[in-house]
Amino acid sequence: MKVEDVYVQNRRLWVRLHEKGGKRHEMPCYHNLEAYLHAYIDGCGLAGDPKALLFRTIGRGTGELTSTPLPEANAYAMIRRRALATGIATKIGNHSFRATRITA
Repeated sequence: MKVEDVYVQNRRLWVRLHEKGGKRHEMPCYHNLEAYLHAYIDGCGLAGDPKALLFRTIGRGTGELTSTPLPEANAYAMIRRRALATGIATKIGNHSFRATRITA
């Protein structure tokens, strides 16, 4: 995703997901996600560059965002670590959040 894939429409924050086969899926953000994305984009100083990658790696030893996109495997590992840390033993991953969004 790029910063421009997070946008305001009718006073609400939306995200544009790029899926397999060139499909795009646009959906409004749940209010918690809206707050988190605003905090992330503002805190990382990404708001001024709409073409910038939204999720990137952090440089070793610097703690600074790099221009390298966060690999899917790293995102999955991060979710697994956080789930285990909260005591969730069920194997959840990136796609688990799609179902959660539908029920939220």
